[in-house]
Amino acid sequence: MKVNKGVVVEISGVDGAGKTSLIDGLTDRLAAQGQPVTRLKLSLFGNPAYNHYLGLVGKPYKEAPELINNFRGGLICLETLRFGQAEVAPALAEGHIVLCDRYIESVQCLMESYGLSTQRFFEVAQLVPAADVWFHLSLDDQQALERRRALGERPGASESRRLELMSDRLVERTTERPCTVLDATRRQDEVANQAMESLLKHLGTLQPGGSNEL
Repeated sequence: MKVNKGVVVEISGVDGAGKTSLIDGLTDRLAAQGQPVTRLKLSLFGNPAYNHYLGLVGKPYKEAPELINNFRGGLICLETLRFGQAEVAPALAEGHIVLCDRYIESVQCLMESYGLSTQRFFEVAQLVPAADVWFHLSLDDQQALERRRALGERPGASESRRLELMSDRLVERTTERPCTVLDATRRQDEVANQAMESLLKHLGTLQPGGSNEL
């Protein structure tokens, strides 16, 4: 089945859940069927501009955490807006299946895990293409921490707590919105096969360009 209109797929999950591996698997399977695919990653904290400006204001104003949080939230909103309009929208317009490593749901839960206001983010979400399909890779907090440690990371107590909050919020969101939850502890090929089967079902019924209501 060849898709004539673009479709946006969000893949969420805490760090170490296997988002990149799932995108690899879906890309290969979709390409084998002749589907045009664009894979994108919303790297908020890896963004040079974000780190630069947060660094500029963070050092002299550490005594004003509310101001820093507002600034941090604003930068996240702007980067999400840029990502949606400059990267997702063009690929969507070309009729591609756009696989996003993190997108609207992920960013909202990330902001909530940092205690940031999401009021402005709701407005931003109306200005970017909606995700037509959402896959969430389920992994409990301890498993996620173990995977990060295996990669050489050593998250402290505060980061571990934030990871737990984000994981909990993502799980809550999957019960509030249409989402296919995938067991991240299964073999990667099994997870990719399940996601592909679900995606093909969606592709037969989707009305691309849906609402971004949050």
